[in-house]
Amino acid sequence: MLVIERRPIQAHVSRPSSLLSLFWRNLEQKVYLDSSSISLNEKHAKLKSAESEVLERREKTVFSFLVFFVFDFFGFVCGAVVGGDSAEEMSASRFIKCVTVGDGAVGKTCMLISYTSNTFPTDYVPTVFDNFSANVVVDGNTVNLGLWDTAGQEDYNRLRPLSYRGADVFLLAFSLISKASYENVAKKWIPELSHYAPGVPIILVGSKLDLRDDKQFFIDHPGASPISTSQGEELQKQISAAAYVECSSKTQQNIKAVFDQAIKVVLQPPKKSKKKKQQRGCSIL
Repeated sequence: MLVIERRPIQAHVSRPSSLLSLFWRNLEQKVYLDSSSISLNEKHAKLKSAESEVLERREKTVFSFLVFFVFDFFGFVCGAVVGGDSAEEMSASRFIKCVTVGDGAVGKTCMLISYTSNTFPTDYVPTVFDNFSANVVVDGNTVNLGLWDTAGQEDYNRLRPLSYRGADVFLLAFSLISKASYENVAKKWIPELSHYAPGVPIILVGSKLDLRDDKQFFIDHPGASPISTSQGEELQKQISAAAYVECSSKTQQNIKAVFDQAIKVVLQPPKKSKKKKQQRGCSIL
């Protein structure tokens, strides 16, 4: 039985996509100038300021881009060299790559931030790619848990699979207050993971648990639809996920359990039933 101790040491590294031009265009689109309410001089000054801001972000993005590839290569090498299927084979330098996937706005980033820093972000900012790292003590040994955050929006369908290489486990998240995100698990995400990362274990995660029983939320959001625990368990069986966990990033309920399950499924994978080979007997006539 694995003993996983809390509290992970948090570190954050921005992880941009390899298609920097796409990311830069997204940044530039955020610069908004109201030309109807400012003079030409003011417009020129604002344009210069906006240009400087974009250039500064580009420089940071290039640096983060290099950091991402160094970190990704290091994690891939560590996982390949040190990897093992049991806790006995694990060393202090064991690296586990855990990638979160799921529809946009289901709470993937909040889940990672809540786990690594004990804080809950109130503003929603769509993710391009972010990378977190948490040092976790498992049975007295330190495991480096690399946490990859991905964007669920369709704009990043071609970009997102770049983060799947070398993944040890996936956290496939859906919102417990969104039927669409629940249905997309089987419709969109399982086909994508099966194509790009076949055989990698999946932990199914139902997020925003604190809102499922919030009557006022459903009054304010008539289009929202709660997903029951039994529905989540049924989906787990349907997609053959290794485990199903419901959690709340806001209250931190079951947040640690999500990542404990991810670690356990890598270090202690379920044993596959071996089919006994039927031996043919020799008949002497």
